[in-house]
Amino acid sequence: MRVRLPAFVLLAVELISAAIIAFSVASCERGASEITADIIETEASDEVSVIFAPTESAASKDEPIAEPQSASDDPESTSDESETEAARDDSAALSPDDVETDASTTAETSVSLTEDASYHDSQSVTSEDEPAVSAPELDAARSLALTYLKNSLQAPAYGREWTIIALCSGGEMNAAAREAYLSSVADTVSTKLSGGERSPASALDKHKATENARVILALLAVGADPTDIGGYDLVSALCDVDWVCSGTLNCPIYALTALDASGKGHDAEKNALVDYVLDAQLKDGGWALSGDKADSDVTAMALQALCRHRDRSDVIASAARALDVLSRLQLDTGEYRSWGRVNSESISQVVIALCAWGIDPASDARFVKNETSALEALLGYITEDGFADTKPGSSIANAGETNLMATEQASLALSAYELFASGGGSIYDFK
Repeated sequence: MRVRLPAFVLLAVELISAAIIAFSVASCERGASEITADIIETEASDEVSVIFAPTESAASKDEPIAEPQSASDDPESTSDESETEAARDDSAALSPDDVETDASTTAETSVSLTEDASYHDSQSVTSEDEPAVSAPELDAARSLALTYLKNSLQAPAYGREWTIIALCSGGEMNAAAREAYLSSVADTVSTKLSGGERSPASALDKHKATENARVILALLAVGADPTDIGGYDLVSALCDVDWVCSGTLNCPIYALTALDASGKGHDAEKNALVDYVLDAQLKDGGWALSGDKADSDVTAMALQALCRHRDRSDVIASAARALDVLSRLQLDTGEYRSWGRVNSESISQVVIALCAWGIDPASDARFVKNETSALEALLGYITEDGFADTKPGSSIANAGETNLMATEQASLALSAYELFASGGGSIYDFK
């Protein structure tokens, strides 16, 4: 028997059913929206993670250049100024280390001239708020070096060019010292060239263009004209590219540096020297006076010479490879080794090169190892009155004692850093 429900009951049942259905649909839609939102949020989070994920640099930090062999005794003595200058001109640096590198990998990778962000994930970098090397420390170190050099220069004369350049870069060359040096240079140039038997005619040394280059840089530093020293044009010899390149690699390197600093010479001659230096670059990305392994000293000097030619794409590519090898040659202490021994001169040359290319040797992560930058490592060689060539405890004679060449180069490096901090440029920009 059927039971007929009242009309109002049927109406109530229909209304309740409709409400239940509406609630169910709304719940499903809300759940779908929440799930969709979760998916979108997850995808966005993944995308952000990908954007900020560290990228591997071209040269893996896990595969540095193998550390050189143990240090050997210093093959050269720097006990007096003449030996110091001979070491600078004839070898430019200590001999190359016996280092290993994957030449094919280095040659095929392109390394940015600017700092690679990935280095921050593998290196400890000093906070900008707490610099490892303070301005007062740098000023004190530079003042110490300049004072030592001033005291050592009792008679400014031909042969003391690097001291002259360092003092001028530090603003410590007085008028009396300048005139004494110019008089000595004029006398020496006249004696060397008056016979007219040199080829080129203004070559101060029959075989080494570095002699002319060094004197030219010093003359420019004191504000003199190297094209007219007692009627002799010292710059003209460096325009003989064949003669310049007949010497060791540091001859074209410093000839190029001097020509650029003087503003003399033709572009064809300068480009020829640039080409020669580029052609001499080793497979591992650096330069050396001999052998096939990069030497930190010569590599840094080559970078200094090339810095004014960065308008050439081949120079940029070459510099990128060289900076990469310098980063990998840096020891865990932040220092550099050359010819089997750790020394301050190599660090100084690297600091000068980095500053010339607009790279901060105090903070760029490529040149910070175990929280010690190249600049900070240099300050580890400070003595009571200057800078040492090697640290105490080394098997090298006079290790830890103040050394003239070391102090000259450290002074130049600190002046280069001050120049970098104030806007950049080369330490050999004398104008």
